Formats: sequence, C-alpha cells, structure tokens
Amino acid sequence: MVTYCNAGHNPPIWIDRGGEVSPLPLTHDLVLAAMEDKQYHEKEIILNPGDSLFLYTDGVTEANNLAGELYGDNRLLENCKTYTGLSPREIVSSITHSVSTFAMGAVQSDDITLLAIRYNG
Repeated sequence: MVTYCNAGHNPPIWIDRGGEVSPLPLTHDLVLAAMEDKQYHEKEIILNPGDSLFLYTDGVTEANNLAGELYGDNRLLENCKTYTGLSPREIVSSITHSVSTFAMGAVQSDDITLLAIRYNG
C-alpha cells in the first residue's frame, strides 16, 4: 500500500503492469508550506508487483516548444502508456528525451524534476 499527498503538485502517474496509465486522484491540498499549521489529506493505493509510479514537477507538462505549445498532460499520459515494463531509470530517461525533443531548443521556463519507482513485490 502507498499513502500519498500531492500537496499542490501534479498528480503522480500510475503505470500498471498491464499497460493501463492513470493519474492518481488529487488530494486537493495547498502547496507544501504555503500556510502555517495547514492540514493535508492522504489517499492510499495498492500497487501490484510490476506497477510503477511516475512523479514530476509542472516543468514537464508546462514545457514549451518553439511554437509556444505546451507539452501537456495528455502527451505525458500517452507517452507513459509506452513505458510499461521499463525500469524507473528508463522511464525517467524516456520522458526526459521526449520533453527535450518536443521543446526543440526552446528555453526551459521552469524546473523539471522526475522520479519513477517500481513495486517489485
């Protein structure tokens, strides 16, 4: 079981071993440390062996190309569908390459942080 709180960040993406990809439900909380003594909500999921989680900052989905288009949530989800069975390192490398190729040299406007984990059982 995984207990999580997104604290205002983009929802992690669940890549299940069968190829289904979905963002985790949001906890609808403020960004971390925005207000003193703010309470945060938790949600839980149960991963199966072979399932992966991909966590990222909004610099991924808000990456622009030279035409001013955003990389976007839909593009990220579609790309994640092809990452079933990849190692966490391969997932991060593939997304990094995809965002870089999409941006085609456009200036990065925000931080990009990526983390992938896989539950092996």
